[in-house]
Amino acid sequence: MKYWHKAHLCELQAMSDDDEILAAAYRSAHTLGFDYLGFATTPDFNGSSSHMEGVSNMPAAWCERYRQQGYVNSDPTVRHCLQSVVPLLWSDQLFACAPALHREAWEHGMRHGVSLAIHDTGGRMSMVSLIRRDLPVTADEFCLKAGDCLLLSNLLHEHLGGHPFKSLDGSLAHLSTRELEMLRWSAQGKTAGDIGMILSLSERTVNFHINNAVRKLGSSNKITAVVHAAQAGML
Repeated sequence: MKYWHKAHLCELQAMSDDDEILAAAYRSAHTLGFDYLGFATTPDFNGSSSHMEGVSNMPAAWCERYRQQGYVNSDPTVRHCLQSVVPLLWSDQLFACAPALHREAWEHGMRHGVSLAIHDTGGRMSMVSLIRRDLPVTADEFCLKAGDCLLLSNLLHEHLGGHPFKSLDGSLAHLSTRELEMLRWSAQGKTAGDIGMILSLSERTVNFHINNAVRKLGSSNKITAVVHAAQAGML
């Protein structure tokens, strides 16, 4: 933990690809003792949750349920981060105003966490939630990890704040340029190996981008992702 911030600062600052940055952020969250990381941003901040878009490594079933139910509009962590930059430790009392959200989040393993907000002078807002299944985040633990959590949040805001992701209210997903490129080649019948050779990428990298596109579109596999993207006029 002592040298965490130096290694990850260099790693994240050197990256430019959205998906690589997110993958590094997910690793960082795990290093900090969390199972999941959620990042949400407001491309055009208007003080409400209506334009919030986000991405995470949380279970797909929970992400889809959150969007279907429009939980972004009743989520107390979102409400807090829209109004304050004070870090927020999750508690039963916090979610007392949203019992359905709290119950379903608990059932999906979203049980304990901390949310942090970044508001910049350009009017952009981003929030990061670090979440785990077991053990509440105590004030003492957060005091020890606050610097690293804030650093991670600021780096994500700097690199990804205002970028288009999937809307948290359930509207159409936004795919990165690289993800769309992978789906276009896939639509032409190219395999991950073929695409890797065409674009001078490793097959692992190609699959990473394809899997992200599948997840963002809420699809079950590459084929349905291509179909959904085509039907939506994205290809």
